[in-house]
Amino acid sequence: MLKDELAILPAGSRVAFSAELQNVGVKPEIVIQISDNGPGLPPEALRVIFDPFVVRGSVPSEYGINLMACFFIVHHHGGKIEAKSQPGHGTTFTLRLPLKPEPAALPQGGAEFFQKVLLNESLWEKLLASG
Repeated sequence: MLKDELAILPAGSRVAFSAELQNVGVKPEIVIQISDNGPGLPPEALRVIFDPFVVRGSVPSEYGINLMACFFIVHHHGGKIEAKSQPGHGTTFTLRLPLKPEPAALPQGGAEFFQKVLLNESLWEKLLASG
């Protein structure tokens, strides 16, 4: 995730990390926030932020593979990830990971997303060629 964020931030930008325990009683979780003071994202970019087929930078090989991987990893561990951003006010990623995870279930609408990713031959060709 950080690789994608650093690739699009202007020189001199800052990235801040924070972590805290929440819901310590019933469903304890760790909440990790990664925020930057960059230019932020327009709403249309925020809607597709975890889509691996969107080019992130000026280089066509910079697809959103890293954010897609974060999405998979967080959901596999029973957590949630979201991104919030406003043009001119930076971007914040929030990861919520349970301290005692239950078996992972697909997020709503996730089956279509996973199928789109897993059956995309050009994506896998790019991944294998870059590695």
